[in-house]
Amino acid sequence: MRRSAIIQLEFELSPFDPCLFAFCNRRKDRIRILQNTNKERKITLVITSHDMADIEKLCSRVIIIDKGRIIYQGDFDEIRHLYGKQRTLEVEFAESYKEIALPFGMVTKDEGMKKAITFLREQGTAIDLITALGKRYQITDVSIQEAEIEAIIREIYEGGVVKGQVV
Repeated sequence: MRRSAIIQLEFELSPFDPCLFAFCNRRKDRIRILQNTNKERKITLVITSHDMADIEKLCSRVIIIDKGRIIYQGDFDEIRHLYGKQRTLEVEFAESYKEIALPFGMVTKDEGMKKAITFLREQGTAIDLITALGKRYQITDVSIQEAEIEAIIREIYEGGVVKGQVV
């Protein structure tokens, strides 16, 4: 019996596919089965879906097709770097500062000692912002939130072809 090197799945990772998901009802279990199958059997997964959260868990590369043309082909880190314009730095300070001086970006959420600062990638890096804040204020913790992949892809479709380039 010949095994296929490719599994093609349409749309959702549906629990209604009796062959592939006969014994699992939870989405998390279906994703785990596909991850294991891909890893253990070196099988390529081709998934047609609008659910980018599942795609990102399962695939290392993505192809975006618009009106029959490939407009992007690459990995998720690259698409975030190229088109994820907005980032959010969540900073926890040692004390509550009423106002903070920022070299760029703006405070979009203020919960006393914890603040969210949203900035554009082209304004500077997260480390630039952290360094500038660290010189003036005592910081206890930081985290960086990238734009959601769904928002990036929505922006690509709304703007047409990716930066005028067809891949």
